Amino acid sequence: GLASLGLGPALAVLMVHAMQCFFFAVRASTGIVDPLYYALETIGSLYVLIDVSAKWSYVVSSGFVAVVRDAFIGPLILDLLVCTSSIGVAIRGFGDVGLTWWSFNFLAALRMMRVVQCLQRGDTSLGQWRRHVAYNIATMVLFVFASAASVMTFEILETPRTRGGDEDPVWDLVPSVAFVCMTMLSIGSSSLAPQSVFGRAFAVCLIAWSCHHLATKVAPIARDLLLGKNFGLNTYRPSPNQRHVVVVGTPTGPMLWDFLLETLHPNHFESAMDFHKDAPNVVILLPEERTLMHMHMFLERREALWFRERVVLLRGDAFRPEDLGRAAVSSAERVVVLPNLCVADVAGGGAANKIRSR
Repeated sequence: GLASLGLGPALAVLMVHAMQCFFFAVRASTGIVDPLYYALETIGSLYVLIDVSAKWSYVVSSGFVAVVRDAFIGPLILDLLVCTSSIGVAIRGFGDVGLTWWSFNFLAALRMMRVVQCLQRGDTSLGQWRRHVAYNIATMVLFVFASAASVMTFEILETPRTRGGDEDPVWDLVPSVAFVCMTMLSIGSSSLAPQSVFGRAFAVCLIAWSCHHLATKVAPIARDLLLGKNFGLNTYRPSPNQRHVVVVGTPTGPMLWDFLLETLHPNHFESAMDFHKDAPNVVILLPEERTLMHMHMFLERREALWFRERVVLLRGDAFRPEDLGRAAVSSAERVVVLPNLCVADVAGGGAANKIRSR
């Protein structure tokens, strides 16, 4: 849809869907249908209709097979429900029932998840790992909202309903979000449990999905954090008045340690003030994760206390232009290529370093 055109259209779609989700939460919690909210939702639905039409224009242009393939899958049904959700709000019930609070607007959170995933797939800045973490956090927040809205809807409708206690909890957005979070974390709560049949069935499915997500998504991320798999994926941003030196090549940890002790030795400066003013930052750009972790252990020593903050460890390759940009090579005072003197294949390592020096 429009999200594939760029960041601006994607943010517009996200804002419209966020408005739909907010209005649904207010209606479901209060039971009041405000005409102003309905007017804004109608405008938002028209924008969503344009978004869906743009998507299906692309699908139709892909051929008959693509139309048949995409016409019977979940995203199409979701698009239709979100587009027509505001129409149901305007329908009056029989008799004196008035306008209903019910709509499918909470499903807009699922379309927001698709927009965020589209932005994440189009983001080619692999070094900006914080941005991708933000994408995943946004996806999780949207999933929690959609799940909470589903449970809240089932409990407000209460049909069919199991036998509950005399003091059943009042299901609005906040208790629903709390219930979903506790269920996903496998904590549970005896005072907050769904009483409807659909609500309990949804809770069982949510527990099964949470166990699968914890095993396949959260556990690998925790393992990577403990093992330092995300180490060195940041970007060095030099200050205007600060010099920096970039180190590339195939050195070992002890070689880098000796290089730092020599480059940032206090005897090269007349005073501590001169060291603070003239000492360069050292950006170490290496493809070997083990060497970076070894160097990180060296920097934890007491001897590195006075120059530890001037050393930046980056994981990347000098053959990749995006990694050179992360190390700010274009503005560096000099680039130092260090070989590995202990490598078995001296000719191969030397040839690689010659290419790096070019």
